[in-house]
Amino acid sequence: MKARIVAIVLMLGIVAGIWSLRGRAMDHYLSMQAYEDIYYLPPPKWLQVMSLGHRRAVADLIWLRALIYFGDEFVNRGAVKHVFHYGEAMLALDPDFRRVYRWIGVAGVYTPTGSPPEFVERAIDVLRRGVERFPNDGDLAWDAGATLIYELVPNLPRDDPDRERLKAEGNEHMMAAARLGAG
Repeated sequence: MKARIVAIVLMLGIVAGIWSLRGRAMDHYLSMQAYEDIYYLPPPKWLQVMSLGHRRAVADLIWLRALIYFGDEFVNRGAVKHVFHYGEAMLALDPDFRRVYRWIGVAGVYTPTGSPPEFVERAIDVLRRGVERFPNDGDLAWDAGATLIYELVPNLPRDDPDRERLKAEGNEHMMAAARLGAG
C-alpha cells in the first residue's frame, strides 16, 4: 500500500514537472521558428513521373499546400513569388483541375505586397488557358475578362499599342460570360 502511494506521488510529480516544462519548451520552439518562402517541389515533368499514376491525388495534395502557402504569405507580408510554380505543378498533373485556373487568376494578382505587371500577365495567361480548356465556364470567362479590363489595362501606359486589343479581348470574355449566365 505504501509503495503504491509513493508510486502515485512520484508519478504526479513527474507529470507536474513535464507539464511545467511543456509551456517553456513550446515558447522556445515557437521563438526559434522563422518564416521561409521556400518552394520544395520538383519540376512539373518530374512530378508526373513521381506521382506513380496518382496524378490527381498528388495535384490535390499540392492544392492543400498551395492554399497554406498563400495564407502564410499574407500573414508574413510575403511576395507570393511561388504561386505560379504551385499552379503550374497542379495543372501539369491535372489539367482539368478547374479551380486552379481561377485561383491563379486571383492569387497571382491580389498579393500582400502588390503585384508587378508580370504577375498580372502570367495570371491572365493561365486564365486564357482555362477559358480555352473550359469554353462553357462563364465564371472563368468572367475572371479572364475582368482581370484584363480592370487589372491589366488600367496599369498600361496610355500610349501602349496593345491597350485597345486587350480591352477588346476582355470585353469578348465578359460577353461570353454573360451569354453563359455568369458575371
